[in-house]
Amino acid sequence: MAVDTRYPFEFASGFFGQSGAGSPHHCPFDFDNANANPKTCPKVIVDNDIGPDGPGHIPPHISLAALTRAYHEGTFGDVEDWFDVEQHGCRVLPTVLLSMIRKYFPRDPVDGSASYPPPFTDLGGPSFANMTNYPYPLEFVNLVGDSCDAEKAKRPGAFVDCYETHSPNMGPGSENDFPDYLDAGHGSPHFCTQDGKDADVSNDWCPYIFFGPNRGKYRHPHIAFSALEVFLANQAGVEGCGTTWDDNDGMYFPATPDTSAAFPKMEEVDGHPDDPEQPKLNKCGFIWPGDDGDKRKAVPGVFNIELYLTPTPPSRTRKLPKCKNGKARKLRTVQQMVESGQ
Repeated sequence: MAVDTRYPFEFASGFFGQSGAGSPHHCPFDFDNANANPKTCPKVIVDNDIGPDGPGHIPPHISLAALTRAYHEGTFGDVEDWFDVEQHGCRVLPTVLLSMIRKYFPRDPVDGSASYPPPFTDLGGPSFANMTNYPYPLEFVNLVGDSCDAEKAKRPGAFVDCYETHSPNMGPGSENDFPDYLDAGHGSPHFCTQDGKDADVSNDWCPYIFFGPNRGKYRHPHIAFSALEVFLANQAGVEGCGTTWDDNDGMYFPATPDTSAAFPKMEEVDGHPDDPEQPKLNKCGFIWPGDDGDKRKAVPGVFNIELYLTPTPPSRTRKLPKCKNGKARKLRTVQQMVESGQ
């Protein structure tokens, strides 16, 4: 998680036992964890950079893009001045980083909104030394065929790094490379089953790319960003900053402090014992929480609680998955759930 690397613009949700804890999605205390996708919960989004929530959530790949562009362009002064070990360790000072972000990803002067293109495009990716941008190379997004064409249509002129280009194998990659039980093309670096997506499981519960020439190679952009920060600090001679960001290669799990997130029940894919586990489904959807419980716990750090304590509007309904017997469950409001004791 980005909270592990002290990424300053994550604005993660606290570990209150709700689905999506530790992510930038803030599900409220009355969220229907057992039936609803935490990706539907809001992020901390603001229209300025000077309020109590600062600039709000900025995806880590945007910081990675801005930092590489600023470094190669050379317009932000000496690299050593980007750091202050006593204040912020071997991390770029947030004020410096935000200035870089706003140069390359400015707010709209009218409504204050900010646009952050996805990491699998050159619009949201890092930069070469010649200031040519390219997609984040370790994303391996699940876009292929028609879904890739649809994404390209939304971004005319942009390079969209779909499966065909990021995973060629003796020719362009294709949907034929996908295990037949997967939902090809749902647009994240995760690869969920068709039944799982029908049940509206969160993409975050599904494995990263595990087939083709790039199986196992996905890396979170916030890890790449943290590694680049420490590398630049070391190269600039900042005292106390080493050559690498992580020397244990994940051998200690969970980390200290424990920021591991709750998952639904998981199971082996029938007929595919060597493939990663996927969310277990019953006749009406996924089963949350899983065997490790909801992982409600105290975690050091600064977490936004305003959205957690804001009740879901009674008018908002949850789209529940259809049961496998063909009968759809009735849409209910949170108020109806509370009144029924659920």
